[in-house]
Amino acid sequence: MDPFPSGSRLSGLGKQYLTPFRIALLYAAFGLGLVVLSEVVFPRLIADAGLLWAIQASEGAVEVLASAALIYALVASAQNELRLKERAMDEAPVGISIADATRSST
Repeated sequence: MDPFPSGSRLSGLGKQYLTPFRIALLYAAFGLGLVVLSEVVFPRLIADAGLLWAIQASEGAVEVLASAALIYALVASAQNELRLKERAMDEAPVGISIADATRSST
């Protein structure tokens, strides 16, 4: 099941296309943010070492699940973009090409 309506983009990404590099960059930013939360923020807020260990262990499990959900959402959105472009090409009359004026040639 596609998590995004036809033609939608992830909130905040605007007209940016989800290339493999952008997906990896978003994943890295997300992962680093969670590491900072677990290794820097939590130790400053929680004095009890046993409680900190339990929270960090639980946060590790949540991080894996959240990362999987993020990757799924990014790849599903990129796949949806590809499907829309393929459908447009399939439905275009013979001899007419479709150009995307918003996309650079690089």
